[in-house]
Amino acid sequence: MSTNNDEISKILEKLSSAEKQILLTEIRKEIPIHHLEKDWNISAEFVLEAIYRSQDITKRGVRGIIAELCFSHYIIEPFTNEFEWKSIPLVGDLAYDSLLEHYSGKKIKIQIKNQRVAKGIPLLATAQAKKKFLEYPGWWIAECQKTRNGTDESGSATRPYRFGEFDILAVCLHPSTNDCQNLCL
Repeated sequence: MSTNNDEISKILEKLSSAEKQILLTEIRKEIPIHHLEKDWNISAEFVLEAIYRSQDITKRGVRGIIAELCFSHYIIEPFTNEFEWKSIPLVGDLAYDSLLEHYSGKKIKIQIKNQRVAKGIPLLATAQAKKKFLEYPGWWIAECQKTRNGTDESGSATRPYRFGEFDILAVCLHPSTNDCQNLCL
């Protein structure tokens, strides 16, 4: 097998970028890279192009679900593998994105949000907020409301989170670090 891989690598090295693109296009006709391509009968590249062309709110939503997956993959999986916690599958539209349960029965609800941006630039705390919290110089702002507006039975706004709806806020710092794996708890 190694010999075939070496031969393929040598052939690829000889191809121009344009030839490699043609080869990739031909291979991608036969080999899907994700099962969603089969489910939706469309290529991953087409889905990515649709996201690229979409409005900011759609891109923020996609970045949000990417942040959730990164948190699960890079934080929760290693944590639960090393310590005596397990990740509980979620059902429904909850006020948190992850639920961990300790063998003792203690549960931790975690909400994952993105760092806030305006016109593509990560937002820093306002001068007034900086004066209130001098111990946190140069801190960033997180998107910390629910995506959808609404009201409950009493007419209260449901977009803001209520105290106790989650225990930990995790923030994806991609806008300032350009790294989706960079999370702040």
